[in-house]
Amino acid sequence: RSFRVLLMYTEESLNSSERNFISEYLEALAVEYDWKLFELDHGFERSFVHVSKIAIARMYAADTIEKPFVYSDVDVIFLPGWDSILFYSKFKEEIVAKVVKYPNQKWIKQKMVQSKSNFAILSAGFNYFNSGLAVFNPSAWLNYKLDESWKAVYKEEYENLGFEYLDQDILNYLLLDKVEYLSDSY
Repeated sequence: RSFRVLLMYTEESLNSSERNFISEYLEALAVEYDWKLFELDHGFERSFVHVSKIAIARMYAADTIEKPFVYSDVDVIFLPGWDSILFYSKFKEEIVAKVVKYPNQKWIKQKMVQSKSNFAILSAGFNYFNSGLAVFNPSAWLNYKLDESWKAVYKEEYENLGFEYLDQDILNYLLLDKVEYLSDSY
């Protein structure tokens, strides 16, 4: 099956020269792609004092993309067969995302002991997931009104909830019972 790559960026994250370089590379590989400028609602951007705007791009994507999609951080390496997570698995209606549990369980245990105030880690426990690779179901995202919830948590509550890993903690906190875990092979 064919697919398109959507590259989200902010004016601060990639300049036009860098976007041109990436476009040339993707064209040389015959990969279909689109660019999407990541812009936040008015008034929301003032919250980004110590965090890059692009850090919350996956949530913005779930707000705005209509079909299921794979979100990947730039440091994820795709191996042959990766596309099976999107093309060959169906979403249950109540599942918002398919994710991979955080692979380092020792790290989770250490964080649970050290970070007695991080509600995302404490709530998820050993089900805490790495949000660097996720398959999103935007219709479930919108049905649960997560397009509103994540913004409220970010704007008003994330410091009170002890979050350290902004976007990943917000997703673990909000999606606790709304995810399906992918095989460790991903």
